[in-house]
Amino acid sequence: MVLRARTSWVLLAFAGVVLPAGAALADAPPVLDIVIGTHVTQLGAGIFVDPSCPTGDGVRRLWQFERFIECMPDDAGLRTIAFRHDDTAETEALARRNAALAGRTSLNMVGGAPAAFAFDIDAAGRLVGYTVTAAATPAAFAELGETVAGAWACAGPAAPGPQSRCSIEMDGARYVLDWIEPADGQASVTLAVSAVDPAVLPAGPLGLADPAPDTRPRPPFSGRLAAFLAGASTQCPGCDLADADLRWRDLSGADLTNADLEGAVLHGSSLAGADLTGARLGGANLNRTDLTGAVLRGADLASASIFAATAAAADFTGAGLSSALVGNTNLSGALFDGASLDGVDLGGAVLDGASLFFATLRYATLEDARFAGADLRGAILSDALATGAVFAGADLSDATLARTDLRGADFVNANLTNVDFVDTLIEGAGFAGAITAGTDFTGAAPALTTP
Repeated sequence: MVLRARTSWVLLAFAGVVLPAGAALADAPPVLDIVIGTHVTQLGAGIFVDPSCPTGDGVRRLWQFERFIECMPDDAGLRTIAFRHDDTAETEALARRNAALAGRTSLNMVGGAPAAFAFDIDAAGRLVGYTVTAAATPAAFAELGETVAGAWACAGPAAPGPQSRCSIEMDGARYVLDWIEPADGQASVTLAVSAVDPAVLPAGPLGLADPAPDTRPRPPFSGRLAAFLAGASTQCPGCDLADADLRWRDLSGADLTNADLEGAVLHGSSLAGADLTGARLGGANLNRTDLTGAVLRGADLASASIFAATAAAADFTGAGLSSALVGNTNLSGALFDGASLDGVDLGGAVLDGASLFFATLRYATLEDARFAGADLRGAILSDALATGAVFAGADLSDATLARTDLRGADFVNANLTNVDFVDTLIEGAGFAGAITAGTDFTGAAPALTTP
């Protein structure tokens, strides 16, 4: 297969971030280099991740491509498995608000916009095709059009361009590039690559029409830690997992109480319902993890990254999250009572209905964070940056917000009884319907008088 020459993108948008022209960007997605006929067991480890397929009631996460057989085949016997390229480095850069670095490490973009990817897998586990779908832009069309070095045959009203279809066959593979503009829906550019004749593909390692589960006897693991690292168990209380690579693993309901996970990488993993009480997670990477309902009472998460994660109803009571990067994370209904969040970055996070009773958030970044209906009684948010934050309907009675930047913040219908707003910046902040009995606005700018 003759692969395209690599090109750089001038502009990249991801998660609302636009990079400046001239920023150095990553190579094109590795899927464009995949060889048709590759078996799922031969996919590059850690490159293609998070496989999933549609079900009658949603999307099923497979965690491993070898489980493709659990998905429903189409009429041709093929199973379509959606995936993404590993985005550990990219997400960590976004967590640190470094858009330029995110651009250089992104592998999930085409033509400057996020793309979707899927493999077509036959019953023997061979890749007989793949698709790449991106927003319809000239840059995306040109980027995908350079997949092979050859003369494309194009047809359409503006070929090559909107509503056009281009195709080419080379080295036993057929490439079809479509620019689709439906009457109702988002326009897209799709590259579909398939085997010209799947019958002539090399036999996969399994050589089976319908591979059976591997039932070969396995030697017993030497201990709890070995079993956990091998994926045979999710129970590892007190284990030494410092710096362990645990990316994209299903650890739902795991017992990791008092475990040492300092510096561990759990990016993209599911820890839903897991028990991490007293665990040491300092500097750990929990970006894009599912922490729904997880228990992290008294855990040490200092300087950890928990960016773009889901942690609704998680319990962080008494936990230490100083200097943690928790931006863009869903923390609705989470418990942070008595937790230390000094210097934390919660920019863009959602904490609606959360409880932060007597939590400390000194010098925290709370830009555009949501605390609607949250319990912040006695919390300390002094010297914080909270521009555009939403505290509508929240209870902040006896809280301290001294010297905090609250420009454009929303305190509509909030309980601000005895709150310390001394020397705060409150230009454009909304206080309609708020309870301000005993509230101290001394030195606030602009000056605000209360009944």
